[in-house]
Amino acid sequence: MGKAKKKEDANSSLGTGLELDPRKVLKLEPEDRAAWMSKACKLAADHNFRVSSLFDTLSSEKFAVGLPDKVGKRMHRTLLKYLDIFTDKQQRTLKQSALPRAYALHDKPDEPKELSDLKPAKKKKSDDEDAALRMEEMMARCRGFVREKAATFEDRTKEVEEKEREAQRVEKLRLVREEAERKEREWQAIADWHRPIEGWEVAQMAENDLRAQQRAKEAKELREAIQATKKQQTEKRSASSRSSSRGKNKKPRSSSRSRSRRRRRGSSEDEDSRHSSDSSRSRGR
Repeated sequence: MGKAKKKEDANSSLGTGLELDPRKVLKLEPEDRAAWMSKACKLAADHNFRVSSLFDTLSSEKFAVGLPDKVGKRMHRTLLKYLDIFTDKQQRTLKQSALPRAYALHDKPDEPKELSDLKPAKKKKSDDEDAALRMEEMMARCRGFVREKAATFEDRTKEVEEKEREAQRVEKLRLVREEAERKEREWQAIADWHRPIEGWEVAQMAENDLRAQQRAKEAKELREAIQATKKQQTEKRSASSRSSSRGKNKKPRSSSRSRSRRRRRGSSEDEDSRHSSDSSRSRGR
């Protein structure tokens, strides 16, 4: 029966999203534990889960361990505020639990000191409504503040971006100016180094110009000589071609002449041989 009840309590807390396991609740930090208690009491008052599961946690001796004085008293006030949701027996147990004993409140003279003497439920409801209104006003102010700061943040962001762009532009101009000054110094150093040898360079250039003119003249003469040689060769070839063409036209006549010349030459040779033989014979005699 007890296990079924615990299971039912656990299942009833699933819809609320609130942790009801005492072991996990007792491990919470003081501020988280106080927030859990306030939410749990409110949900229990609205009948969102069984009050007995909340009673088991609040009546534990470890529930008040490690709480600062301010947090403990605030939790004590929360317990007094929602004490009427528990049964009479549970109320007596809670009045004697660790939380009221460790963090007792200093009651005002005109208010009753007994925990059972509480304000009417209507007064509680009106206080809750006032607290909700104050909370809503505070949230509205927070939202307005956030919107205002968001717009201001955008303006500041744009201003910072513009300043960064301006700084980058100034830095770029500075680098360009430094580069121009560096090049100007280099050219000035080159000019200072070059100034003493300007006269020598002018003389060398003039001499090179004379040599260039002389070489151009020699090249021109060489070209003219080559052209003249080519012209003479061309004329010789044309003359030889003309003579060869004339010889070809007179070839039959020359052949007859050559034959007659050979005959004459042969007859003269025969005569010479006869004369030589006759002379040799006469010598022999």
